[in-house]
Amino acid sequence: MKRLAQTIIVLAASWLVPMGLVSAATESEVVAGVQKTYEGLRDLTASFTQETFVSSAPDRKGPQGKGRLFLKKPGKMRWEFEGGMLFISDAKTVWQVDTEEGQVLIAPLAPETASITALNFLSGLGSLRKAFKTRLIPKDAAADRARGIFLELTPKLTTEAALQSMTIVVDPKSYLVVEAFVSDMYGNETHLTFSKLKTNAGHADALFSYQPKPGQDVIDSREKSAF
Repeated sequence: MKRLAQTIIVLAASWLVPMGLVSAATESEVVAGVQKTYEGLRDLTASFTQETFVSSAPDRKGPQGKGRLFLKKPGKMRWEFEGGMLFISDAKTVWQVDTEEGQVLIAPLAPETASITALNFLSGLGSLRKAFKTRLIPKDAAADRARGIFLELTPKLTTEAALQSMTIVVDPKSYLVVEAFVSDMYGNETHLTFSKLKTNAGHADALFSYQPKPGQDVIDSREKSAF
């Protein structure tokens, strides 16, 4: 669950037109389009798939998963993994829930976590230009170009604990992120794909909190952090 949380927070950090328009878009136009789109969102829903590659594993294979993602400003998120895993935050508290094992981990959302630029960007709180060095990645293969515009994001702050770099694939019509490739400082990589995106559905705040059920094993680190 720890590795799962690190992967999501990093990201979480942070979604066709004719090919002529894709190739003609400048870096400034893409960055401005993505930023404007996410600033205008109140909430977002998407299906996702996750592939993780771990540097320390012999075959580099890490956790795989898929499910549903819900985001709401400011800073709220809910990841529902098939198989019963939940990762929920109301921008103040984080809940990691394993419904099969009956385990709930609760922790405060630490300032260093809340400041991660990828999470701020996806929540509409950050500025791409201020937080990242950006670079368009040209793609020669038609299959790659059809996926969207590839934009590399490198954090300007060296204090970002986990995020080394991130490449997002942007739909040139909506400027929503449809894929993300995330690399951390330990050589681990995560590939996320997003589909069935819906915006401004009016998510209730109750979706971004969790009340442990009777019989679940609860570990609450908020109690320790209060001292």
